[in-house]
Parts: sequence; C-alpha cells; structure tokens
Amino acid sequence: AAFPPMLHLLALPLGALLGHSAEVASAASLLWLVLLAGVTAWIAQRLCGDEAVGAAAAVGVFLLPALHGFALRYYYDLPMVTLCWLAAAALLAGRDRSPVRCTLLVSGLSLAALLTKWAALALLPPLLLAALLVRSRPRPLSGQARAEGLLLNWRSRLLLMLVVPLLVVLGLSGFLAMSGTENSLSSMSSTAFSGSLQGRTEVPGVGRLVELSGDLLSLAGQRWEELSFDHRLFYPLRAVVSVLSPLLALCALPLLLLWLLWSRLGFLLVVLPVIGWGGFVVLAMPVLDD
Repeated sequence: AAFPPMLHLLALPLGALLGHSAEVASAASLLWLVLLAGVTAWIAQRLCGDEAVGAAAAVGVFLLPALHGFALRYYYDLPMVTLCWLAAAALLAGRDRSPVRCTLLVSGLSLAALLTKWAALALLPPLLLAALLVRSRPRPLSGQARAEGLLLNWRSRLLLMLVVPLLVVLGLSGFLAMSGTENSLSSMSSTAFSGSLQGRTEVPGVGRLVELSGDLLSLAGQRWEELSFDHRLFYPLRAVVSVLSPLLALCALPLLLLWLLWSRLGFLLVVLPVIGWGGFVVLAMPVLDD
C-alpha cells in the first residue's frame, strides 16, 4: 500500500509480451523516457510551429542526468512525470476543437498520473492550468487553418476547467473508497508531513480530499515558518547538482535568462509547474530528501 497501482497495471501488457523478469521491467522504463522526450518535442513544436525547436526539446530531455537514473530502474517518478505531460499535450491538442474527447482523455491521463504516484497532486493542477491558458502558434497550412488556429474557444476551455477536475476527483474518491483507511495516500502524507496527516483520511470520498487539501495548506504555512534559510535553499541547489548537473546548469541558466528577456514563449508552462512542484518539495517533503 506504499504506492498506488497504476505503474504495475501499465507494465503488465509489456510483461505479457517480453516476460515478467526484473530485467524486462527495468528496461521498460526506457520507453517512458522516449515517450517523455517525444511529448515534450510535440509540445514545443505546438507552441512555436517549428520542428527544429521540437527536436531541440527532445534532445534536452535526453540530456537530463536525473532522467537517466530513473530510466534504468523500475520506479514511479518517470512514468508519473510522463503521464502528466501527456495530459498537458492532450489538453493543448483538443482544448479548442474537441472538448468532449479532450475532457475524457485529459481526465484519464491525469487520473493515471495520480494513481502512479501521489506527488502528481502538486504537479498536475498548475501544469494543466498552464496548458489551458498558454498561447500557441501552430504553423497554418491555409487561410482557413490560420483562422482556426487563432480561434479561442472559451466555452470549450471553461468546460474543460470545470469537468476535468470533477471527473478526476470522482475517480480518486472511488479509488480511496476501495482502498480503505490504510492506503498509499495516507502513507505518502505521513512521509511528507511527518505524520501530521495521519488519522485524517477517514472522511469518505470527496470530503476526504477536500479536508486533506485544507490540512496541506495549513501545514505548508507552518512548515515555511519553521524552515531555516539553508533548508529553503536545499532543493534549488540540489536541482543544479542532481537534476541538471553543474555543467548543464551552466548552459541552461544563461539560456533561461535569454528566454526571459527576449521570448518567454510558453511562459506559463514553465512558471506554474515550477511554483506547484517547488512549493511541494520545499513546504511538504522532508528536508534533505534527494
């Protein structure tokens, strides 16, 4: 009950084809890395209409040392992140043209990400909000396509903003109701908040999630006041040496500055997930947790 079961359910079909050994399961994680690079490339191309930018984005994903480490073992983080960005890509693709199909697809991918690892609770909401609002410049093929590309269907986006969270909450409520009080969400909560949320997961269904959200906000505020300056800097510094590596950080940080000064294309897709994820690791996760 330490983790939700989606990763194992997704790995079963591959195991049926190639075998269920530990080596096959570990090698399957490389597919998540390839999928993450592909969906990142598609999003980048969608934002600016340039295939070269999409290729550069894919190469950037393949260069991240942290992803190399996760791709070589059977674990939850890489599939969770990939499913989150797949949901964002599905939202970008259908937010103005196919609201019903987009709603179902984004809800299903979001639920799969959450049921792969509960840390997606911090990443998905700001990421999907950014995907809903970010401006894109798809390359038009004709005058009609150009007009369609500039059309913003706000009714479709409002439908997505209201219905997707509702479907995801209903799906999570059903899963938690089947899981009982001893489940992976309470396990993660006790780890992230040092037991402060234990005993607060007995409220059934939607009420359980609402009450848990209130507890998270309250405890996050208390946590920020208690953290020392060194502890607040731990995760940003570890991002440089663990996620990017110092050499990549020396390249990435100047490029980030140039992007902030001259382009800012896809700004929401960068800033909102950083705020959501950064707030989670600083305010919720145990200090010094690599």
